[in-house]
Amino acid sequence: AIVPVHLYGSCADMPALLDLAARRGLLVIEDAAQAHGASIHGTRAGASAIAGCFSFYPGKNLGAIGDAGAVVTSDEPLARRVRMARDHGRSRPRGEEMTALTIGDVTVTRVVELDRSSFEIGAMLPESTPERIAAQRDWMGPELLDPVTGVHKACIQSYVLRTPWHTVVIDTCVGNDKPRNGVPAWHMRRGTYLSDLAAAGVKPEDVDMVICTHLHVDHVGWNTRLEGGRWVPTFPRARYVIVREEFEFWKREGETGREEFGLIDDSVMPVVEAGMADLVASDHVIDDRLRLEPAPGHTPAHVCVRLTTPAGQAIFTGDMMHRPLQVAEPEWNSRFCDDAELARKTRRGFLERHTDADVIVLAAHFPVAGRIVAPGGRARFQPLAA
Repeated sequence: AIVPVHLYGSCADMPALLDLAARRGLLVIEDAAQAHGASIHGTRAGASAIAGCFSFYPGKNLGAIGDAGAVVTSDEPLARRVRMARDHGRSRPRGEEMTALTIGDVTVTRVVELDRSSFEIGAMLPESTPERIAAQRDWMGPELLDPVTGVHKACIQSYVLRTPWHTVVIDTCVGNDKPRNGVPAWHMRRGTYLSDLAAAGVKPEDVDMVICTHLHVDHVGWNTRLEGGRWVPTFPRARYVIVREEFEFWKREGETGREEFGLIDDSVMPVVEAGMADLVASDHVIDDRLRLEPAPGHTPAHVCVRLTTPAGQAIFTGDMMHRPLQVAEPEWNSRFCDDAELARKTRRGFLERHTDADVIVLAAHFPVAGRIVAPGGRARFQPLAA
């Protein structure tokens, strides 16, 4: 690798170094500890190469009390390796490693593509207020709320189910190589989703079924992958279960240019055109373990997925609730809800049916599984570990 050192507030000749590195097949890692905020041709120090490194040693330009530093990168696999190095090789914080949840004769594994949200809590729930958010902190433990930063934890993930009959993936995240302008963490990703799926013991050819709770961009990305310059189904043996009304709505949105990301063309139509999609009703029964349940509002034909086993039930709620706070504040919609009043009605009805019920709730963006409880009549989300 080439390691340019930016000094005295001035950047090295990055265009020339990047050109040299490209011709020689080398990586470039910037040492930007003495050029905080400097730029060259409009690009800040640390942002030109695969990574930029900053030292906060007390003798540096920007010092900490003791040793400290930072690495910045837009390369997700590298970022993950850096986070692991920071935490003694752990890929996730203590207690959050990839583990399977057993519900009767079915196992459920979370495969996390992104362990953070692009939107802080107030931006995700625009009808919220700081005061009412703060009023719920007393029941939000470290599984839900970072005790140091105060950040409400969220993620983008798939759920992988192994039933007696099928290996099933519920929702397929953002995907790789896809233009998602406006959201840097999603745009042209080069993430490790398939490797993480393999770490859960599943190869693409093992998957029998993919269920889409709805067709938003962060739920359909790995329906397909880029192969030989074209989008092909990621799971070559799977049937893709999609609600027909949802498909028809988003197909119209794509044809009229109202769907901004082009997800229908790169993540849905290749599956349909390959004859691998089952377009079904929103109350479709898959088998004696799995069935769909209508949950409209977030999108026109959004669904939940009900799992029933001899030992108990679970429900995969997609984006009916984006954040655990919505259990306590069901009137708050996410910024992405299509029909605001219908979304609220759906959420209220769900909470009425599931509060203090022995049903495990697994939401698409919640960082943990849990149950809905109401001690003293005050509803909240209780993680399974709590």
